[in-house]
Amino acid sequence: VPVQWPSAFEPDMLTCGPHGSVAALTASGLGALIPSVAESKVASEFTLEGLIELGMARSATWSNTSLMIVTASGKIASCPSPRTGLDKSTCTPLEVPALPWFLLDETAVASAAELDDGRLRAVVGTGGRVALYELREGASDETPTWHEAGFVLVPSNDKATTVTATRNRLLVTVEDGTAYLWNLRRDGAPASTKPTRTEAPVAGG
Repeated sequence: VPVQWPSAFEPDMLTCGPHGSVAALTASGLGALIPSVAESKVASEFTLEGLIELGMARSATWSNTSLMIVTASGKIASCPSPRTGLDKSTCTPLEVPALPWFLLDETAVASAAELDDGRLRAVVGTGGRVALYELREGASDETPTWHEAGFVLVPSNDKATTVTATRNRLLVTVEDGTAYLWNLRRDGAPASTKPTRTEAPVAGG
């Protein structure tokens, strides 16, 4: 779909929201919003403030009423959902630990999302291994910790380039554009070791 983006805008990531809306973001927090690709093809600009202190944005997931941003430090920030007429939003770092392994591998990819029941789920891909994490509360005087609920190995050991998970699905794409889908159990673990579905890009004719 042809879209009129702001001048000189070069996004690093896209995320889909409710009602067909799409937001594009740069790593520094500049963004452009299309409220609905079916109704408007002109993007409006917005800015996410408060990310620089945490590091550049590495991924964005539109969860319920907020954007969940994974930053280069492994910390997660919650930002108000972009909407037409709102040109600035202030992001707030979540009081949770940095994502496991994320700081140890500069090539790692990750995402985080708030589920419908309020639980926080994260995915970290290092090479061909993609792990799913659930945040578990400790005792009243303890900091919550990330618990690995399970992991999958990408077929042919291809490197994961994007990873995202919802309540019951894990989606992984690799360098050649192939997408792999796994079903997830309620505890966040994969229902099987093999992908439920595989979609390969169609070569142009």
